[in-house]
Amino acid sequence: MRFAVVGSNNLVVNVIEAPRDWTVDGYTLVASSTAGPNDTWDGRTFTPRPEVLPEPTLRERYVGAATTAQRLALLAEAVGLEEA
Repeated sequence: MRFAVVGSNNLVVNVIEAPRDWTVDGYTLVASSTAGPNDTWDGRTFTPRPEVLPEPTLRERYVGAATTAQRLALLAEAVGLEEA
């Protein structure tokens, strides 16, 4: 059987295939064909957590800047300079 391994914070930490009577100390096993790691469990339903995208790098922000002034402001910020 396929189980979601749910931690005390109601977050799925893993998904396993195991016999029906299997247990894991400190975790709750919930039979599910759809749950995945990082889903949340409310006692009835698994909900996928939204993907958190990393902050864009300075290079990505620089390339995306529309004007020279915006690029200079990004570079000034990166080296710790403030606008006068």
